[in-house]
Amino acid sequence: MHKLLLLLLILTNLVFAKDYITPPSIGLRTEVSYVSQMTLNSIKHIEADKWHLSFSLISNIHNESAQEVTILVSRKLAQSLELKVDYVVAYLTHYKTKIMGQKKYLPNTNGAVLMETYGANPAIFRFNKKLVSQLQTYPKHAKANPQKFIDTIINGMFEKDPKIQEFFVRELLNWIDLHQHLSKEHYVRLLKIYNSNTATDDTIAAFLGSSNSFQRSVGVKSLKNKAINILNNFPLDLNPFNNQPSMIYNALLFIETNELGNWELYSRWMHCNIPSITEKAILNLKKIDADKTNELIKTRLQDTLLKDTSRRVLKRFYVQ
Repeated sequence: MHKLLLLLLILTNLVFAKDYITPPSIGLRTEVSYVSQMTLNSIKHIEADKWHLSFSLISNIHNESAQEVTILVSRKLAQSLELKVDYVVAYLTHYKTKIMGQKKYLPNTNGAVLMETYGANPAIFRFNKKLVSQLQTYPKHAKANPQKFIDTIINGMFEKDPKIQEFFVRELLNWIDLHQHLSKEHYVRLLKIYNSNTATDDTIAAFLGSSNSFQRSVGVKSLKNKAINILNNFPLDLNPFNNQPSMIYNALLFIETNELGNWELYSRWMHCNIPSITEKAILNLKKIDADKTNELIKTRLQDTLLKDTSRRVLKRFYVQ
């Protein structure tokens, strides 16, 4: 149980500590990463939640990949992919560490793994020409013709694949220098993506976690309805291994920053299984009524089925 709690805390902290500045097209291309177009040839179960994806190389996008690559993934991802289909994949065979103060790259114990960053979590996509083109761009291209660069990114957001949409949303929101060149028409198109039925958890999190100035340009009132609807209706038992916690945390932050929350909304999220979200809810409740919050915590602590992760957070805030 203690190991599980530690894992949940680490994962939760990682969700909110990831770099929001680097666009995924830049972040995926490191000195030791490989970005390639490959065909998925086989899916093999190894043990427990470990599956092997075997790919053959079609072409390199960044660095020179091996002709045949096996990548370790989870069951959920493995079962969502299709054999004999071409994918764009970003993966690592080494991880960075420091030994005696010196940066070193050591081989991954389990071989190649997919990269993970906002907009590419995990970094595997069905082949898409617009995606490949964006993965071949550099900051100098954005500076040379920002309007054309922005139009290209926004057009990518309207691809039918929600995962491709997610990539391009993060591409624009994380490319901070481009924001000064956005027009009213651009913001209208961005809002259409945010309100679409195909918007992923990470796409929504990207909008709600963006800068205050960006949100004001899109329109706080325009963002508000979806954020409140999510907080009023989304299940409280979140999956710590995907982007649900990030979306909910950013929604709470958006509501808090713009003073749109109330007792009912925040008290609902005291029942969440993610410690950072429980804490965010409590802090906002205490601003509304500290004594009432303490009584609510006391009542909540009497719940036999209260998850240990939540109980620890509540005990930290309870005043006897």
